[in-house]
Amino acid sequence: MGFSSLKWRVASIGLVASILCSPLISLASEANNPVEKEATEHRVSEVESVLAASPADQVNTMVLPKEDAPQEDVLPEALSPLVYQLQNHLVLDIYQHWAGDLDWKRLRLFYVENEFQAVWLENEMPSEKAERWLDTLLHAENEGLDSEEYHIQAIQALWAAKRIRSKARLELLLTDAFFRYSIEVGAGYQYPRVVDNDWYLRGPKVQPIRLLKKALVADNIYRQLDELPPPHPGYHRLKMALKLYEFYASNGDWIKIPHGRTLRLGSWHYQVSLLRKRLLQEGYMLDEMPVDEYLYDRELERIVIAYQTTHGLSADGLVGSKTRGALNVPIYERMNQIRYSMERWRWLPRDLGQRYVMVNMAGYRLNLVENGKTSLNMPVIIGKFYRSTPAFKDRIRYLEFNPRWNIPTRIAKEDLLPQQVEDENFLESKNIGVFESWAVGAKEIDVNDIDWKNISLDRFPYRLQQKPGNFNSLGRVKFMFPNSFSVYLHDTPSKHLFKRSVRTFSSGCIRVSRPVSLAVHLLGKENGWQASAVRKIINSNETLRIDLKKPVPIYLLYWTTWVEEDGTIHFRDDVYQRNQRIASMKSSSIKL
Repeated sequence: MGFSSLKWRVASIGLVASILCSPLISLASEANNPVEKEATEHRVSEVESVLAASPADQVNTMVLPKEDAPQEDVLPEALSPLVYQLQNHLVLDIYQHWAGDLDWKRLRLFYVENEFQAVWLENEMPSEKAERWLDTLLHAENEGLDSEEYHIQAIQALWAAKRIRSKARLELLLTDAFFRYSIEVGAGYQYPRVVDNDWYLRGPKVQPIRLLKKALVADNIYRQLDELPPPHPGYHRLKMALKLYEFYASNGDWIKIPHGRTLRLGSWHYQVSLLRKRLLQEGYMLDEMPVDEYLYDRELERIVIAYQTTHGLSADGLVGSKTRGALNVPIYERMNQIRYSMERWRWLPRDLGQRYVMVNMAGYRLNLVENGKTSLNMPVIIGKFYRSTPAFKDRIRYLEFNPRWNIPTRIAKEDLLPQQVEDENFLESKNIGVFESWAVGAKEIDVNDIDWKNISLDRFPYRLQQKPGNFNSLGRVKFMFPNSFSVYLHDTPSKHLFKRSVRTFSSGCIRVSRPVSLAVHLLGKENGWQASAVRKIINSNETLRIDLKKPVPIYLLYWTTWVEEDGTIHFRDDVYQRNQRIASMKSSSIKL
């Protein structure tokens, strides 16, 4: 029995499964007599000597013989040429040299279970199913992905191949592309915690082998593929936005607005004409044709304010350095922003719930969503850059009215202590009491009995607590979802900060601009809660905790681009520089 017959015997599923980790050794051990064993060991020795030499031409000579080259092995009658080649590629390590970045482990598992039968080729030619799959890959950009990541060039080069070995490789490339695509469109092309170490949500898990089997049984690959992307309306609106910006990009990049004096209502300048053309490029249409294209009129001011609003700028109609900067961001960067936001949607659970609170930190907005529609939204304030708010999911369990604020030790030492040292009346003026420790039942001590100037930052035993009132930093109500980050939503006495376009002022918690409205919605109007009842509790100045009958999920997320329900597209700066951490997808390298 020669080496060919050994390969035929390897087709046994149980035996192939046993050789996945070390195929060549297993082949040698399969020999049942000295003659077979000697022939097998001789073949292994040949393979090892070629690999040791490792020049590409030697490997290719062995792996990619010319069609008219004599074949060393005799193919058993019962084994089809395609199955034979698939076995060779999946069992012998030498065949991995042509495409090292394929998921060989997953490919082996799938084809062993499928008895090495091709799933994309019929009569050794690409099937209609394969054509549909190729069409999907060619349009991967629709999902914010790069088709080049799925071996497109190699697949197209092998599509009409005549050599059986090339057909086997086409089969493997199509399957590997399915595995990779299904994972990346279903759960993201990057592992979230690797590229964003402030992301603490668990997303979906995709099982590509099971998915492919399901598609093959149903004989409807499109249906399975359609179920892969996030089902959330926010994701699909971003898909439409990406298509729109691809259309814009087909006409070239934006017109650049040079640096210059601030343009405002009444300005007459050649840049006003450029400004009109630039806004038109992005779909900002004027209702009226200008009498003078160089004159900054009221109609243009209206359009500029609309642009500023959708880009997180001060909506004052003044075209200064910041508005110019936003206008001059290249179109490909805007498209990347859309792709990054689509990627973040892929990191989310598929079921967010019927009723939930969603905070977009990059957009400084809070939305209460009920049955897929936003029922309440408001501006928020997020953590400072060096105390950035993490992204995570939890459930709002209770509300606390007229809260006392137990000030975290870090804030007490870094923020309040220096002010108390400078002004000995500072803590009293802020209605902050001092307790001797953090222990339960710790006694409150007189602020004036402490020598604040000689307190060591390494040893700060005191607990500072701000009493309820109009000047309490937590405001009049906080919304609690106990978590390891000590982050929650709360009111604030500093209402003027909500007028700022960039709102990174907190120490990590989320300050809400309309706490009473949020309280009424969470407690439930159907349960008799009205704004008047909430204000009555607030006016009592008594600390009161009210548990929600049904905890409400809350998602703290980060999108620099989103699309509202009415189709308005928003862009924001990457305030926490988290998009910069999302690495570009690695390009595929298949050796033909």
